Amino acid sequence: MRSKITRLVVLFLATAAFAAAGAREIRIQLQLEPELSLEGTESVFVGPVMIEPREGESIQSVDLTAAREFEIYLRKILRREAELRLLPQDDDIRPPSANLVKLTKDPSFWKTINDKTGADLVVAAAIDVKVLDRSGYTTEEYVSPQDGQTYFRQVLVEETGFNYDVLLVVMNGATGEV
Repeated sequence: MRSKITRLVVLFLATAAFAAAGAREIRIQLQLEPELSLEGTESVFVGPVMIEPREGESIQSVDLTAAREFEIYLRKILRREAELRLLPQDDDIRPPSANLVKLTKDPSFWKTINDKTGADLVVAAAIDVKVLDRSGYTTEEYVSPQDGQTYFRQVLVEETGFNYDVLLVVMNGATGEV
């Protein structure tokens, strides 16, 4: 541990010396200890991915599409980055609650998934999708090529896309614990 701290201090001082000499880009990759120790032989069931509706709003088809796309993305990441054995989706499994926080306190649901699929781990998510579709004017500086003077001008800015707020949990299939 002490040698890691010493290396980080030396790396920081070297970076500061380079910064004093001029601007340079330095890429540093730090190793982080994983919060979940995996052997790589675990079977993983992805689901349920639930929609968290905002108060007073109902779930729309855009939300359902975004949830499905998030599930596909999550499976892709788990397959590529973690090299885990992903189990196929089972559409017969329905959560008894739409609230993921309440569902994490129900070990029988997670044990049911383990019984049906044989999953060692269950990755579940609750997402809040916000559709970004807005436009407006903003002020920016503009240097004129004719006279070299700085002017301010109004520019139309359009923003489209999705904003996700994701709560992701990994449950032990056998015990139903987080």
